[in-house]
Amino acid sequence: MNKFLNLEKSKQRYEADLIVCLYAFGFPLLMLFTYLNYINDAKVSAYVNFFALLVLSLSIYFFKRRRQQYLAKSMILITLLLLHIGALVYGGYSNSSFFWFFIFPLIALFLFNKKTAFVWIGLLLLCIAATIILIKSSMLETTYNPDLLYVLFLALLVEIYIVNYTQGVLLNYKEGLEKFNTELLTTNTLVNKYFLVLRTDLESKIVDVNEAFLQLSQYSKETLIGTEFTGICHNDSGSCMHKECFASAVKTDDYSTVLECAKVDGTPYWVDTHIVREYDIDGKAIGFLIFQQDITQRVALEKASITDTLTQVNNRMHFDEISRERLSDFNRYEIISSLIVCDIDNFKEINDRYGHLKGDEVLKSVARLLQSHIRESDVLSRWGGEEFALLLFKANIESAVLVAEKVRDAIEAYDFELDENLTASFGVAVTTKADTQISWFSRADKALYKAKEMGRNRVVSF
Repeated sequence: MNKFLNLEKSKQRYEADLIVCLYAFGFPLLMLFTYLNYINDAKVSAYVNFFALLVLSLSIYFFKRRRQQYLAKSMILITLLLLHIGALVYGGYSNSSFFWFFIFPLIALFLFNKKTAFVWIGLLLLCIAATIILIKSSMLETTYNPDLLYVLFLALLVEIYIVNYTQGVLLNYKEGLEKFNTELLTTNTLVNKYFLVLRTDLESKIVDVNEAFLQLSQYSKETLIGTEFTGICHNDSGSCMHKECFASAVKTDDYSTVLECAKVDGTPYWVDTHIVREYDIDGKAIGFLIFQQDITQRVALEKASITDTLTQVNNRMHFDEISRERLSDFNRYEIISSLIVCDIDNFKEINDRYGHLKGDEVLKSVARLLQSHIRESDVLSRWGGEEFALLLFKANIESAVLVAEKVRDAIEAYDFELDENLTASFGVAVTTKADTQISWFSRADKALYKAKEMGRNRVVSF
């Protein structure tokens, strides 16, 4: 709506400027023509010019009143029409007056809508046609060659056609441009409403952010401008931005990833991030545009679906999915993985003696110990009850046994605030040819059973 009002104000301003120019040039010219006609004894022409001058003067009075501007514009065209009629009847200086006829349609189309403008143009053509009829019927004598009127009439028709066609093309272009601007405005509104947008320079330093980003991150724009975008990334996401995101965006002009970022108070949030290079009008890279969408709730739901509620490690369903991927990697690329199954010794007695709440605390502590002894590429899961399973990526049987022994020692040495030390037994199995998920897990389970038979608190591998 504001855009429409601005366009209307611009049109009114240009229209007023044109009318002021008409007054500025019209008054001196009319006075000059009135004087020249009078001293050359063309008194009728002088009177016509003088009358036109009065009409034009009166139009100024109405033009100053906004509600009567339509009347003022009509009086301007009446003045021009009177001058044209005078030129038709009495001719002009070396017939140069006929050149002014071609300005009339342009002024009419600018001052009025197309329908009204064509009425005024029709009046001018009617005057020319009437003059031709009067001359041909010997009712009017002129000082110029009447054949000029045929040429003038045809030339005006051609001009009107060209102007009308050009105006139509311009209007179509204008409508298309306004439609494009409207769509662009709508797109910008939607982007600013639903997307976090940042601009950085080539060094990944922030140069601008939108309001949506400020609301989510709780930063102020003054704090962010000039700082590196990686500074608001959480944990290892910052180094990822430099090593992968921006580097890939330089090579391919765009990059997409999911990042964990942090608000002012340190609260993490997850964003689906798309990075594209930004160029100036000369095609020179000037920085990066970063579009983000908050997916924190989605990530939380996805995490909840694959996480064991008590211990906050992966649940068995997710572990099964990853183990199938590890088997596929082995069958296709011979990338080995090792499976470790851990079972807490005599856990039922702990529940019986200390209660289930204490048993839950023990399970949480064991999960933390196991997590602290594996790599980021490894996967820990609660297998069920007091059992845990670990997948060690690219680890042979010797490496897996070594990890299991370290974890076994850590559990035995840890103070669980029980009357006796807690221990755990481990079964280890590495991927082999023709393995299925069942056969692989079965070997690890048999190894665990063997460790139990041998007195618990030990590691057995198959």
